[in-house]
Amino acid sequence: MPIPAADPTCILFAFLRGSDMRETLAVIDAPHFHAGIVLWDDRVVEAADIVRYMKQWTRTRVRNYCVGKNWQVTVVHELERSKIERRIPNHGKSKRPITLPKVNLE
Repeated sequence: MPIPAADPTCILFAFLRGSDMRETLAVIDAPHFHAGIVLWDDRVVEAADIVRYMKQWTRTRVRNYCVGKNWQVTVVHELERSKIERRIPNHGKSKRPITLPKVNLE
């Protein structure tokens, strides 16, 4: 399967895992905002700006924090995946692609 072209401002990492992983989309409903978060294997990997401090939090930590604030968290969608494609911002430091060392698998 071909790897999709990367945005020039991002570095694309793609790898296969031996087992499936779970991707979860959840929404946080608070009195003054609604925000989305994305979890991979019960860890926040993407979050709306208003809750960006939750990145890298576990599902349990998010749940406990939201309960303490009287916010409601609802799972919108869950998906089992075997391949992860993750884009990491390059922040304009270099437009050159990263060259990985060759590995001899023999």
